[in-house]
Amino acid sequence: SRTLDFAESIAEITGGKGVDLVLKNEPGIKIIHREAIRDAADRPTQAENLLTAYRDVDAFYFPFDAVAIIFYRTMKAMGRDKEIFFASVDAIGEAKKLIKQTDTFGATVAQQPYVMGQLGIRYAMQYIKGEKKDFGSFIPVPVKLLTKENVDD
Repeated sequence: SRTLDFAESIAEITGGKGVDLVLKNEPGIKIIHREAIRDAADRPTQAENLLTAYRDVDAFYFPFDAVAIIFYRTMKAMGRDKEIFFASVDAIGEAKKLIKQTDTFGATVAQQPYVMGQLGIRYAMQYIKGEKKDFGSFIPVPVKLLTKENVDD
């Protein structure tokens, strides 16, 4: 699960823009709100407030499944569970279950911890052997987008 340290490091790497860097270049996508949801106890209230404030929103993206699930549950309690598409990151069990059971919780991103470990060891060995000393500030690792079509793979 994500921590504030992770979010802050992504913000630093991207100059505070994060996922906005990708989404702002997609036709038809307008980012209408960005908010850090830091306190778990406040998440249902924040979800209800945002869902009430933005009645015409088509989709939500969340950097981790736990918040997306709370927003989905809140949306369902408000009777809006057929209106808004959800996408998030982490591929936790409940998110995968919602992808299978609903048409609106549409996607989650599965990270590849095994590949992360492999790359970490590979780069550490290159550094120790003196083969490479500068790896830059960001090393991309492949991820897998899970949707209804491949969530059970």
